[in-house]
Formats: sequence, structure tokens, C-alpha cells
Amino acid sequence: MTLRFLWRAIVIGVLAIACSANQPTAAAFVPSTKADTAQAADTSRKADADTGQKSDTTQKVDTIQKVDTTQTVDTTQKVDTTQKVDTTETVDPTPEVDTTPTTQADTSLQVFLLAGQSNMAGRGVVEAQDRVVNPRVRRLDESMEWVPAVDPLHWDKPAIVGVGPGRSFGLVLAARDPDARIGLVPAAVGGSPISSWQPGARDPGTGTFPYDDALARMRVALRDGKVRAILWHQGESDASPELSVVYEAKLRALIARFRADLDQPDLAFIVGQLGQFDGKPWSADVQRVDAAHRAVAASVPNVAYVSSDGLRDKGDGLHFDAASARLFGKRYAAAYLAMIK
Repeated sequence: MTLRFLWRAIVIGVLAIACSANQPTAAAFVPSTKADTAQAADTSRKADADTGQKSDTTQKVDTIQKVDTTQTVDTTQKVDTTQKVDTTETVDPTPEVDTTPTTQADTSLQVFLLAGQSNMAGRGVVEAQDRVVNPRVRRLDESMEWVPAVDPLHWDKPAIVGVGPGRSFGLVLAARDPDARIGLVPAAVGGSPISSWQPGARDPGTGTFPYDDALARMRVALRDGKVRAILWHQGESDASPELSVVYEAKLRALIARFRADLDQPDLAFIVGQLGQFDGKPWSADVQRVDAAHRAVAASVPNVAYVSSDGLRDKGDGLHFDAASARLFGKRYAAAYLAMIK
């Protein structure tokens, strides 16, 4: 019994010692709990900080998206490149239309010089048919401009000038060739003797310089084409004893001079016969001039002679009437076409 109480006391004592020894260990658990709380708080702060960083990142992402939105605006600017397509529209075919032979020389023009005196200039009465325009037959006017070839073609004596052979000549050539463009250069001077048709010579009746003026007009005309022939009708003013005897030599010299000055050594030269009118027979001097015409045509290359058989005067015994002048022009055209075959 005593031992039992003694054992119980020993056990209680041992337990008491053990409890007192274990109290620091229990106390040691208290600060560890605070540390855990602090760590948890730190962790939560870090988490919050991380969360803040993530929210910042989200904002940054949003900002990037805004930048991307501006890039989208840039891409809409790229859509403006359709304006470049509009610039191609400015290259319209209209400039190509403007470059067509509007401002360029018409080098296809067939140029013919009309030279001599009044029956080449024309004295026939102008009628409505003589004023009809053919756009492919032109004349070089006083101001050196190409205009429609309607009668009168000349202006040597404005008060009496009228229908001559030049216009009908051009119409025949245009009708024969639908692509032909005819340029007539009027240069005849009524009453001019052949002596007026040399360089520097002044015509006493008009005060003009027939040869020099003809060359000046031809130089302008030849910018737009090529000279094809010279139509010549002259000789009435040389039908006198002193002039008719030298006429043939002067005509030969005239043809050679024109060909040299126009740089066409074989240029066609067509001589029209003087008028053969009823009631006015030819004198010996007229016959001599006519003989010179025939002789030159027979002996000089590329010179033709055109007959005036059957043509009538306008009542003055000197000048062809309008109908005869038109027919004469057609005969000149037939002679020219025969020369170029």
C-alpha cells in the first residue's frame, strides 16, 4: 500500500517534470504561427502585387491593342492607294488624239504651183459651183495659210479675178485618188510678160515680183508636202515682134531655173495653149509663141502641152469663160496623170 502511493507519487513527479520541460516547446509554436501569418500576409501582398502587375499587363495589352487600332487606321490609309488607280485614269487616250497630225506638217500634201498671167489666174465669172468646198483641195492664201480652194484662187487683180483652171485641176486629182490631198499655190499675175518671171524682176503692170513671190510661197507650201508640178499659162503679153522671137529661149531658161530653185531637176511642167477664139485669128507673133510652147514640150523632158481646142472666151476675145476654164483645168489634170504613169 505504501509502495503503491510511493509509485504514484513518483509517476506524478515525473509527469510534472516532463510537463515543465515541454512548456518551452509549446511556447515555441506561438512565434512560428505569427511567422506563418506574416508569410501569408507577404504572400497575399505578393499575390496582390502580382495581381496588380497582371492588371498592369492587361492595361499594357489594352494599350497595344490601341496601337493596333491606330495601325488599322494606317491600313485604311493604304486603302487610299486606290487614288493611285485614279492617277492611271489621268493617262487618258486623249493625249494620243492630240498627237494626231493636228499640230504636225501635212507631208502628204501634193503641191502644185499655178503660174503665168491672167488666164491662169482666172477671169471667168464665179458661180455657186465654184464655191463648193472639197476638204482635200486647198490653196495657199495671201497670208500664207492653207484654206479651202474655192474660186477665185488668185488675188492678182481683185476687181476682175475669177474662175481659172486651177480648182478643177485639183478636183480631178482628188476624185481619182480618195487619199490624195491637193495643195494649190496661186502665183499668176495678169498681164505679166515672161521677162517678169526671173529673180528680182518687177512686173511693170502690178508692181509685184512674180518669180520671187512664187518662190516665197512655194517655200512655205513645201513645209507641208512635196511639189509635183508647175501649171503654166502665159504668152499673150509676149505676142509682139520683138518679144516673140526670144520667147522660146526664155521659156527654156524659166523651166530650168524653177527646177533648180525648187531642187527638182525633173519637175513636171505643163504648158497650156493660148486661147483660140472665134473672131480673133492668131497673129504671126501668137503663132510664134505657140510654136515655142510646142517645141519646148517636145524637146525638154517632163514638159507637156495642153490643147485649148474648142474653148471659148468670155466675150472679150482674150480670156476663157468660166466653163472653158474649168474644162481647161481638167485637161491639165489629164496631161499630168499621163506624165506620172
